[in-house]
Amino acid sequence: MDNFTRLICRIILVLLPLGSFANTIIVKGTVKYNNGQPVVNKTITITLDSSNGAAACYQFKTVKTNPNGYYIDTISCNSTITKIKVSTENCDGKLLINYPNINTTSNYAESNFTICSPDTTTPPTTCKAVLSSEKIQGRTFRFSSRNSTIPAGDSIVVRRWTFGDGTILEGKEINPLKEFKDTGVYNVCLLIKTQKGCENKICATIIVRDSMITPPVTCQAKFSFRSDGKKIILNSTSSFMGNDSIIRYGWILGDGKIIDSAAKELVYQYAKTGKYQVCLYTRTAKGCESKYCTTIEITEPLSCTATYTFEKNGNRSYRFNSGRSLASSGDSIKQRIWIFGDGTAMEGNEITPLKTFKDTGSYTVCLKIKSVKGCEAMYCNTIVVKDSIIINPPLYCKAIFSFTKKEQSIQFNSLGSIAPQGDSIVSRTWYFGDSSAALTGNRKDPVYQYRKAGVYNVCLIIKTAKGCESRYCENITYTIPNNQCVVKFSDERLSQKKIKFNSSGSTAVAGDSIIERKWKFGDGTELGGNIVSPEKEYRQKGIYTICLKIKTAAGCSSEVCKVFEIKDSTTNEPISQRIRILQINPNPVLSRFVTTIWTKMGIEVEIGIYDIYGTIKWKTKKGLLTGNNFIEVPAVELKTGPYFLRVTSAIGNDSRLFYKL
Repeated sequence: MDNFTRLICRIILVLLPLGSFANTIIVKGTVKYNNGQPVVNKTITITLDSSNGAAACYQFKTVKTNPNGYYIDTISCNSTITKIKVSTENCDGKLLINYPNINTTSNYAESNFTICSPDTTTPPTTCKAVLSSEKIQGRTFRFSSRNSTIPAGDSIVVRRWTFGDGTILEGKEINPLKEFKDTGVYNVCLLIKTQKGCENKICATIIVRDSMITPPVTCQAKFSFRSDGKKIILNSTSSFMGNDSIIRYGWILGDGKIIDSAAKELVYQYAKTGKYQVCLYTRTAKGCESKYCTTIEITEPLSCTATYTFEKNGNRSYRFNSGRSLASSGDSIKQRIWIFGDGTAMEGNEITPLKTFKDTGSYTVCLKIKSVKGCEAMYCNTIVVKDSIIINPPLYCKAIFSFTKKEQSIQFNSLGSIAPQGDSIVSRTWYFGDSSAALTGNRKDPVYQYRKAGVYNVCLIIKTAKGCESRYCENITYTIPNNQCVVKFSDERLSQKKIKFNSSGSTAVAGDSIIERKWKFGDGTELGGNIVSPEKEYRQKGIYTICLKIKTAAGCSSEVCKVFEIKDSTTNEPISQRIRILQINPNPVLSRFVTTIWTKMGIEVEIGIYDIYGTIKWKTKKGLLTGNNFIEVPAVELKTGPYFLRVTSAIGNDSRLFYKL
């Protein structure tokens, strides 16, 4: 016998028992809706027990349909299977059962199901419950839902009344009559359901009081409150007269919650932020009733962070920096209290204080901040103060400055500061004694304008190339000028080199008059007297600073200067593009930034921060040198959003956009 014949015989011997003894059956089929669509993920149950023709075994199997509604599985027994039960659930909950025929030749059974389609109709949402009430007498009220509306072709099948006292009325009652056992404030609700599945609910607040008592008008409901995030503490400040007393407080909290209490204080936690109308209803022992309502806004809890860095700034001296302290969005820091751990403290809102400790040692320095909205935070850190060990200390240097008070500002001059022979001053740092940032660089004669009158401790710290440091401080009293006269002048170009000036816009107060006008034309020539509109012809092209100073009969004086360029043109506008903001770093800004401003000549400028609506948020005046100037600008008090940095001067203006984080 060849090998192929042997293989065929073996296959026949293996297959013979399947046809003769049906003890493994393949069960398969489909499940479809009555619209012909396949039923996906439908559970099919296949059962085999003695009642189904298999006395020697019990089998219970489940299988799910695939995306085409098809299923297949096998079931086995140690004896011949003659009957199988296949079942599934119809969409109405009834069980569908099949007993499919078993094909004993191929050992499979096919069982197909058709089930009803599920109801996909979306209930209507256009019904509206309407509730009204009418007091009949005493504590009895008639309620009505007659004005409730439903869509055409629908009808109300359920009206569920909840009266707020623990009682509920089920059914279809349109105008129920309700007698309350006790006086008080009740939240009455009506829920309607229509035949097509629409549902709607409405609630109303009902105040139940006894009719036979004529309440005296001798009480007044009132309350105060304080909030901490979503938690609110309500405190009744209600009043009453004589020997009466309040026996009931009814709080209507605006979110559907009503709380009756005998206590005058209530602590309540709202689920979410928002504006709520909160009402207090009070009732006294003698029957006086009163109600008071106000709107309360619930916001997220306040958050703020206090932090600081520090650096050594000389022997036992440290410069602290709290610029990275933060308040939440829409809030700002209004107070900084520095506690230096040596028994001294500094109040106000100083961002970068300088502290000199008397003794060496370990100090715990704390910063406590408070925001406009009331958030408070504290940060503490330990500082070890040591005497600096200087190897080969540099030779003697001395910081000193003088100052001159102008009408709107103070001019400082540090040219008297000295360095030893062979050394030079490479750094001058100015601290003007208010909350502004320090002026760094090597400015010899800055001009500074204070925002308000006061006594300011101004300090200058110099450093030389060889490491010598010196500090000089002086108290300066600044008073806000009380100008009683204003100087102004305009100009008109008559020819390329000839300009006519007009100072008729200068003014003095009532009863005073301008008696002197002194013109300085910037080319070394001056004009005295009281000439209102002089003409000036320049001999050559160039840039000229024209100043006018006026004096009144009462002694008031005022001066203004403008810069003009004489060139081959008949325009007489002040020159522009002579000053530019080159950079803002960093941008976006966290707490402060450094701006680089280039100017063609040394000049005093005004630097300001404006919001996108043009409102000034911060400004200062600085004296700039020719070339690049590096100015540190504070931004910690700004709210998050876009701003413009603007520099204004007599020779031109420039602005640049930045964003505050």
